[in-house]
Amino acid sequence: MARSVPDIPVDTQPGADKNSGATPAAAKWRDLGAGLREAGLLLPEAAVYAGLARVPVVNALTPMMEGLAIYVVFGGSRFAIVART
Repeated sequence: MARSVPDIPVDTQPGADKNSGATPAAAKWRDLGAGLREAGLLLPEAAVYAGLARVPVVNALTPMMEGLAIYVVFGGSRFAIVART
């Protein structure tokens, strides 16, 4: 039996905007954590693709770091995907 879900506007859903009351220091720590998690995903991926292409790993890490740096300057969407693939 399917449950009925009430129609609630996205703006009023509980927890929809968890970061609205965050202090700037807390936001920086959260951003740092997100960056470290992203690096944890991209570094192994870049190394594996470099190995498959039989090129030095630095040839994969340099564009990865450049892409992340460009995203830091111009990006702002939490939905954007920054990846080598």
